[in-house]
Amino acid sequence: MRFIEPEFESYGMAVGVLVLKSDEAMEPELRHWLPSDIALHHARVNNATVVNRDTLAAMLAELPGAVQQLPDAPDYSVIAYGCTSGSMVIGSSKVRDAIQSVHGGVGVTDPFTALKAKLKSVGARRIGLLVPYEPEVAQGIIDGLHEAGLEVIASASFHESRDDQVCRISRDSVRQGLLAVGQDPNVQAVVGSCTNLRSADVLEDVVATLGKPVMSSNSALAWHIAYLCGRASENGS
Repeated sequence: MRFIEPEFESYGMAVGVLVLKSDEAMEPELRHWLPSDIALHHARVNNATVVNRDTLAAMLAELPGAVQQLPDAPDYSVIAYGCTSGSMVIGSSKVRDAIQSVHGGVGVTDPFTALKAKLKSVGARRIGLLVPYEPEVAQGIIDGLHEAGLEVIASASFHESRDDQVCRISRDSVRQGLLAVGQDPNVQAVVGSCTNLRSADVLEDVVATLGKPVMSSNSALAWHIAYLCGRASENGS
C-alpha cells in the first residue's frame, strides 16, 4: 500500500453545543443560520421529558458530564447550552461556571443570554412572546424577561408540557403564533422561545409581514455564537 504524507489544516472555529436529549430542532437550525466555517460539535444533555421548574433545575448537574462528551481535540471558541427555560431557571452564571469547570476560560452562551443580547442589538425592549410551555414555565420566562428589563406586552402559549412534542408543533402553528403576538403596534420585537420549536422556515415570512424584528431561541443563539466567535477572532484567541 502506498503511503501518502498528509497535510493538516484547521477547519475553522470550533463551537461545542450541548443539546437536550429530547431536542430535534436545534442542531439543523443552528447549522441553517451559522457560517459554514464555524465547526459545530454536539453532545447530548440528559433531561426529563416533562418540563417544569424542578426538571429544568436538575439539568445543572448534567452539564459538566455533557461537556466532557465533546471531542477533546478542538480548541473551542464557544460552548453553548441549548435550553432557553433551563438557562433561565438555572441562571446563566451557573451555566457558565458548570461549563468552564471543564473548559476553563471558554466563551459560554445560552438562549436566554443570546435573546437578551439580540434584543439589545435591535433596540427592542417591548416584546411579543410565543412559548410552547405550560403556564408555570411560561410565566417563569415572562418573569425572567421582566427581571432583565424587558416588557412582555403580548404573549401566547401552546401549553405543551412534553419537550419531545414541541418539535412536532407545525411550522404553520408557529407562524400563526408569532404573528398573533406581534400584531400589537407597541410590540417592538417578537420572540419565539424554545430551541425545540421549529422556526427557521417561517421567520423571514413573519418579519416581512410584521415589519419588525422576529427571532427565535435558535436564531438568537446562532447570532450570539457568531458574534462571540468574531470577537474571539479579533482578539487573536
